[in-house]
Amino acid sequence: MFLASDIFKRRKIFVQISLFLLIVTSFLVAFNGSYITLYLSSLSLGISATMLALFNVIFSETFSRDKAAVSVSILSVHRY
Repeated sequence: MFLASDIFKRRKIFVQISLFLLIVTSFLVAFNGSYITLYLSSLSLGISATMLALFNVIFSETFSRDKAAVSVSILSVHRY
């Protein structure tokens, strides 16, 4: 996935595709718990985990070093 995102120079779409794939396979497992859906869910979980590293690259390129700490703290604050 890293290679494909570097070739096409479109990182955000790969993160979005992996998250969409994770959502779809999670619903497949919930409604049809077979070995194949569990395997597909595990595969999409691995792809999404690799995309987390790609998201960190996007995040570090988006914000300057001064603003990165502030933006991370904003992301970590969760209000109910």
